Amino acid sequence: MQTLIAFTKLNFVKIVRERSLWGALLLLRVLLGACLFLSILSLGEGPRVLLNAALSSIEISALLLLIFSLTFGFYEDKNGRMMEIYLSCFPEYIYTAAKYISYAILSLIYLASAAILLYLLLLSSPANGWQAWAGAYSLFLKMLLFIGVNLLFCSLLSSAPLALLNT
Repeated sequence: MQTLIAFTKLNFVKIVRERSLWGALLLLRVLLGACLFLSILSLGEGPRVLLNAALSSIEISALLLLIFSLTFGFYEDKNGRMMEIYLSCFPEYIYTAAKYISYAILSLIYLASAAILLYLLLLSSPANGWQAWAGAYSLFLKMLLFIGVNLLFCSLLSSAPLALLNT
């Protein structure tokens, strides 16, 4: 259990150091600005359009974050021989579980910050703010499934382009 926690901390620090989270948050701000403009253009359906388009943009940016960060991080470990060092002392399921947990924490942090931004946007419109949190929770569950599928393809396939295409 201590090795799992240690690998999870190591992977999470590595993910934060890549700064892909900050790029995805910047992309999210741009997409939310476009959603706000789109809600202004829609006559009478502004809050509904804002909520639907914003949740879709949150999902797209979260998927892009996870696809590129997880796939390239996995193959960076594999090509840099770090995976061989890890797996020489510990079984592979601990390495994979630590990757899964660290990316689950990353997606939780990302979706929580995106839900806060969406909640602040929805306060300015007559929509209910709790819908942002309900949408973020369903997106988090979807991201957990996606992380598992992405790790499966990364573990089974030999190159990063193949894993990206199959994901």
